Amino acid sequence: MEATYSNTKSGGRNSYRRCSRRRSNGREACANGRGLNVRGVESAVWEFIRSFPEDPERLRRGVERLLEREGRLLGPDAAEEEARTWAQRLEQVERKRSNFQDMAAEGLITFDELGIKLEGLEEIRREAARHLEEIGRPIQRLEALRQGTQNLVDSYTQIVPEALEVLPSETRHRIY
Repeated sequence: MEATYSNTKSGGRNSYRRCSRRRSNGREACANGRGLNVRGVESAVWEFIRSFPEDPERLRRGVERLLEREGRLLGPDAAEEEARTWAQRLEQVERKRSNFQDMAAEGLITFDELGIKLEGLEEIRREAARHLEEIGRPIQRLEALRQGTQNLVDSYTQIVPEALEVLPSETRHRIY
């Protein structure tokens, strides 16, 4: 959920929370089309969060469901296929590079021509490497979330509910 605001006729502002996936990925990404008023949502969310130290297994199940949903959204099969495609592209670049160098060694092209061709291949190589890195980021993020699940559950179940009440609002938002 992300913050959004609307202006009132009297010059004030109303604060809402809405699904960020819907805004960035379109209506199909989230069935929740309406923004939710902050006053009602934040107190309900806080009561929900406060209940977790009393039931650590519930927190664990919730985090596991979140990880499953994130994994489905990432589409690991599609990411793996795209990664294979870019890795093959890198292999092609290396083969071409070697072939061009062989041609220059045989005198079939000049060293100036070789330099131009190698520059073009280097651009393709950088692009492929960048794509491979981008593909890996969400997968790494999901893996980090999986690894951090136990630490998250342990740390929140050790918090006494009374300690939650005295947290500053900034810390509460981080917990959200």
